[in-house]
Amino acid sequence: MAAKIFSASTLQQKASRSISSLGGSFIVSYGGNMTFAEKTVISATIGGTAEALGGGKFANGAVTGAYVMMLNHLGDHGDDNNKEQFDPNWQPPTKLNLSKTGDIASYGSGAIGLTQIGMMEYRMSLPIMSKIGTFSSFASRYGTLGKFGGRLSYAGAGISLISNISKVRSGEIGLGRFSYRLGSLGASIVTGAAIGGPWGAVGGAAVGGISVGVEYIYDNMLVPLGNEIQYQIWNFENAIKNGWYPGR
Repeated sequence: MAAKIFSASTLQQKASRSISSLGGSFIVSYGGNMTFAEKTVISATIGGTAEALGGGKFANGAVTGAYVMMLNHLGDHGDDNNKEQFDPNWQPPTKLNLSKTGDIASYGSGAIGLTQIGMMEYRMSLPIMSKIGTFSSFASRYGTLGKFGGRLSYAGAGISLISNISKVRSGEIGLGRFSYRLGSLGASIVTGAAIGGPWGAVGGAAVGGISVGVEYIYDNMLVPLGNEIQYQIWNFENAIKNGWYPGR
């Protein structure tokens, strides 16, 4: 009985339902800064991933997820304005940071890759008698994690791309920053595909993390340092124009 309760198919179905439900609710509640089209694309991605985890086809889940988001949009259209008009204590939904969501999905894929590596190392360390008769269940759990990690990686890449396109359109970032992020995303995908398997997921996530770290260092260290150097040069030039010379 216990084997049936905790079978791989049961776990897949539970994961599928949980991801589909939580993902849709999360977008509706916290996607205040996304357009309807962006919400629909992300909902389709979540629906397809959940369907694939449950043993179905990704395309079927994607279509269902898109329809659910469109119906939610039609049902909720205008509700926010009514709430704002009749409830003085109402606050708009918290805006979702798509860029961070994409990064988290990528890191999650890397974490799943590390989990798979740990599972394999642990199994290799077991005595031969402990491995007999357990390969099927191990392979099922290992394969399920791999599929979920792959879907999560693709979803993270798609969300990051949508986020950066939206930021360019709104003027939040320039073409230079967009090109850097697009190149980093491509490098992460190429690294993961070139290495392959769990180590590929870890490598892709690592490249993505490094690119985020480089951007942070540039914004919070190099740019302020450059501004300070320019300011000091400006002070020096003004001092010389006003008659100051070194050694005087």
